[in-house]
Amino acid sequence: MAVPSRGWLFPTKERMDEIISKGLVAFGEDEKSVPTLKSYLKDREFQAPYSVFYQDGRAATKRLRDVMGNEDFGFPKDETVIADTISLNSGNDDLFFDYFAGSGTTAHAIINLNREDKGSRKYMLCEMANYFNKVTRPRIEKIVYSFDWRDGKPVSRNGISQCFKYIRLEQYEDTLNNLEIKKQQTDWRDDEFHESYMLSYMLDTETRDSLLNLKMFVNPFNISMKTTKDNELVETKVDMVETFNYLIGLNVETEDWFENDNICVVQGKTHRRGLKTLVIWRNCEEIDNEKLCRFFERMDFRTHDSEFDLIYVNGDNTLPNLRRDEENWKVVLTEEEFAKRMFEEA
Repeated sequence: MAVPSRGWLFPTKERMDEIISKGLVAFGEDEKSVPTLKSYLKDREFQAPYSVFYQDGRAATKRLRDVMGNEDFGFPKDETVIADTISLNSGNDDLFFDYFAGSGTTAHAIINLNREDKGSRKYMLCEMANYFNKVTRPRIEKIVYSFDWRDGKPVSRNGISQCFKYIRLEQYEDTLNNLEIKKQQTDWRDDEFHESYMLSYMLDTETRDSLLNLKMFVNPFNISMKTTKDNELVETKVDMVETFNYLIGLNVETEDWFENDNICVVQGKTHRRGLKTLVIWRNCEEIDNEKLCRFFERMDFRTHDSEFDLIYVNGDNTLPNLRRDEENWKVVLTEEEFAKRMFEEA
């Protein structure tokens, strides 16, 4: 085993005199204090970080308790450690994913970093535990409002300008709760056979209309589904506009509402192919095809020019169409795209 040289372990007197003369030794008030070497960031800026280090977790627990005013979440990660790690490995305008958000430490760290250096870092968190609404989301809201807290109350107004969005993804249980079986043909006597039948034929065939009810596209702004909250089924509103944006992979640039909010216009580009896309949502009960055509004329939207590569519209319409290639049209029915994306068929 190689042994470091004596000079590495024990500096010579000349070396120590040099270090002291440069003011790099901190002496205590008396002989009872142990002298320590000073270290400056400018001298360690490009030093590789330690792969293992010790950090007392009680400090992070106390800080979270001061922010929340309670101890609903124990043993959180330390936001200062996360901030240091982020600073070492990224720029100040990167996007960060945390698939196990916990109490929201990653968001806390990024907000603090942006506050310090005026960066534009973004974060995306994912959490499935019940404490999201009690801990994760409130913590982010509070840290945006103020940097320092005590007993759940802000000490200052040192906040940061920020907008964040949180969404609830449909769960497997939610899907089952919204299935409507047309008819019961079999007297179930074999539980194993029953389960197999439910998960194959009935989910794939007999309940398909309830998974994608085309009637909901008549008024896409008033759609709800049954979800479980506090062990009870409740009607929950579904944001169909945003759902479709995610479904087609749309990088949204603008979203505007017209005609007393009976028309929503979304513009952007698809992530993968970079197609410039226009999505028109309308309440078909209020905006018929004649009104839709007049709206297109007023907005100067044209289906035959090159302003948009793709145009989605819900409900049958009389808009002029144009072939993009042998298999695809420029104006696409939203319902058909939904069916294609959900069931991989036209």
